[in-house]
This record gives sequence, structure tokens and C-alpha cells, in this order.
Amino acid sequence: MSDLIVMHLRNEEAKIVDEDDSGGVRRSEVVAWYLDLIQGDIETEEELVQKKLILDKVLSRLIHHDHVLIALSSSICDTSAKKGEKSADEEEEDPYLVVHPNYVIED
Repeated sequence: MSDLIVMHLRNEEAKIVDEDDSGGVRRSEVVAWYLDLIQGDIETEEELVQKKLILDKVLSRLIHHDHVLIALSSSICDTSAKKGEKSADEEEEDPYLVVHPNYVIED
């Protein structure tokens, strides 16, 4: 699951660089992408909630424990700071996620 998330974020980062867009991928976008990816495996609402909870825990671990992902706030990302899209509390809950530049996916 973690390698799949990292590969997705790296692909999205490459698209952003190609398009000269200085934005990034928000945590909520990663959650929506993953749940959409596994929607065929989910049969009940309870199962959806369980998968989302597991995904939130995996993302938290990748950010805070393994340091594979870096969570950026709007004060770091000029794009959303200029737009004033979200308050500070919302920003903490839904930061931009980027892959640590030194992280290499193991085979």
C-alpha cells in the first residue's frame, strides 16, 4: 500500500512540474484516489470506513514515523497561501503531501 501511494505521489509531482503548476497533492486527494482505486473490493459502507481508517493510519505512519512523506502547510506552499483557500486548522488536517527526495522504493 505504501509503495503504491509513493508511486502515485511521484507521478502527480512529475505532472505538476511538467505543467508549471506550483501546487501539490493534498492528503484528501490521496485518500479519494486510493479509495477509488480499491472500490471494487469494497462491498459495504462499514468496509469503506475500515479501509479509510487503515489508510489514514498508513499515511500518518509514512509522515511521522517513517519520514517517507513530507506534509507541507500553506505557509510553505505559496500557491494556497496567496489564494487563502483554507484556514490554519483545515490546513493541518489536509496538508500537501510530497515524497521525501531521498526515498527510494525497494524492489
